[in-house]
Amino acid sequence: RERHLAQEADLTVAVTIALSSNEDTVITEEGVYVLSGSVENTTVLVEAADDAKIQIVLDWVSITNETVPAIYVKTADKVFVTTTSSENSLQVTGSFVADGDTNLDAVIFSKADLTMNGTGSLEVISQTGNGISSKDDLMITGGNYTITSAGDAIEANDAVAIYDGDITI
Repeated sequence: RERHLAQEADLTVAVTIALSSNEDTVITEEGVYVLSGSVENTTVLVEAADDAKIQIVLDWVSITNETVPAIYVKTADKVFVTTTSSENSLQVTGSFVADGDTNLDAVIFSKADLTMNGTGSLEVISQTGNGISSKDDLMITGGNYTITSAGDAIEANDAVAIYDGDITI
């Protein structure tokens, strides 16, 4: 529970990744990943072991995609999306395209437990779908969020739990 409530990531062993346009970033190992960059047509794809705990730290990140999520958690145990004291933006401008049998329909789409936290801000914009979606639990324990979506701003299959944060929908 402490990690859920912590608003800053432990960066002592973090991997730093500069995002590149037109190039997906694939995370396959448990760990802390600090992302930065302003890009287009890029998905941060988490495809790790079923017991892996992944922390994605957004540090001045801007991702604009047309038809796929900016962050797509395919497999993991838990994923934390943490903002540094920075401004971040994730946007999908067109209609979502399915991944096989999975109907992707959100800017942040997770098949695993998802925790949103941090000390910065995150703007989530979905022209045709949902903002943040988890097929398991979704927890928001801190951070500042502005969500504009054609569908649901926040949704989860199992539970939505909000402890803290500033959320504008």
